[in-house]
Order: sequence, then structure tokens, then C-alpha cells
Amino acid sequence: MGKPVYLIDPQQKNNFTDGRCWRKIEQLLQQGSVSLRNEDHLFEHLQVGT
Repeated sequence: MGKPVYLIDPQQKNNFTDGRCWRKIEQLLQQGSVSLRNEDHLFEHLQVGT
């Protein structure tokens, strides 16, 4: 089992790479990465596991 990858507030409107970055983000999400609203949501998510 690999280490989890957390994506904080991924939004296509923040992509300035002609879609290359967004395609990578979509791949990460398809492979099990976790999309979170913000840093506070990350800390909440991490505390659940402790």
C-alpha cells in the first residue's frame, strides 16, 4: 500500500498549463488521491486516523 496523496482545493480554473496539470490531477484522483476543501479539512482528515 502506498502513501496517501491529498489535493487541497483542486480547481480547473487555477490551471494555467493548457490543461496538462488538470489531466494529471484527474489521474491522481482516479488512482485514489483525496480531494479536500482546504487546510483545515486536511487537519480534520488526518486527526480521524489518530
